[in-house]
Amino acid sequence: MGNQQLLFIVLGVIAVSIAVLAGLDYFQSQAVESNRDQVILDLNRLANLAQTYYKKENQLGGGGRSFVGFDIPEELKATATGTFEILNITSTRVLIEGVGTESSGTAAGCTESIQKVTYQISITSTETTLNRVY
Repeated sequence: MGNQQLLFIVLGVIAVSIAVLAGLDYFQSQAVESNRDQVILDLNRLANLAQTYYKKENQLGGGGRSFVGFDIPEELKATATGTFEILNITSTRVLIEGVGTESSGTAAGCTESIQKVTYQISITSTETTLNRVY
């Protein structure tokens, strides 16, 4: 083989390697963003359940204008999206945290981050506030 042919082979291998790494990085970032969207969606669903519990009368299985006694349904505590738990609950407010399954700081060629996609939602009787932790 001539020097020119070897040079083309080396350049081809380098170009393919760069394309593969870029594709892996893109796929990972899309997986993280998808997990973020799912965690937010599940937290909003839990906020809806908590507000329904708050507004429902005691006789009908609700809180009677209190969040005390609200609990996340078992099937929603751990899902394919992540895990969800109540961090704080008072009669007027609930704080729920959702920890996703994807690490928020990973990229192709990097070691896995221990910081998972994490959001917290603060729920009152009339509004919700979403905060990104990681």
